[in-house]
Amino acid sequence: MKLTVGDFHAFPVWEYAIDEEGEGEQDETWVRPVDIAAIRKGAYSQIVASDFATAGGRRLHGFMIVTTADGEVEVDAGAVVGSIGYRVLPHLSRKLAVRRNAPWVVEARDRLLVALGQRESDVFPLRYSLRVAVRGEKKMREGILR
Repeated sequence: MKLTVGDFHAFPVWEYAIDEEGEGEQDETWVRPVDIAAIRKGAYSQIVASDFATAGGRRLHGFMIVTTADGEVEVDAGAVVGSIGYRVLPHLSRKLAVRRNAPWVVEARDRLLVALGQRESDVFPLRYSLRVAVRGEKKMREGILR
C-alpha cells in the first residue's frame, strides 16, 4: 500500500499490520494508522511523516522509518510522496552505493532526480525532519541523507 500526503495529514504515524497478514488481500506491505502523539518506545519500523528540504531549498513531503526497539532510536530512509509520485529514498550516498555494489540504491537516486527534474547537487544532501517526536524527547528528530 502506498501512502499519500493526505494519509500523513490524517495520521502522521503508521505501522505494518503484520498480525493481519493473510486476511483477504493483505500481505506484508499492509499498513494501518497509529493514533499516537509521540513515537512509542520498543516499536519496530514505524512509518513517520517527515518534511524534507533539498540542497536547493525545494520542500517535499514523505516519511522516514523509525525503530525504537532495543533502547536505541534508528531513523532510516523512507520515501517522498506527493506530486512527484511515490519515490523511495536512497539510504546510501551514490559513492558508497557504488563502492558496496548496490545498484538498486543508485537507481532509486536516479529515479528521484528524474522525478524532481533536478541534478544530484540540487537535491543532496537532503535534510529531513520528523513530524512526530519520539516519546520522552522534546524536539523532532532531524537528519541528512547524503
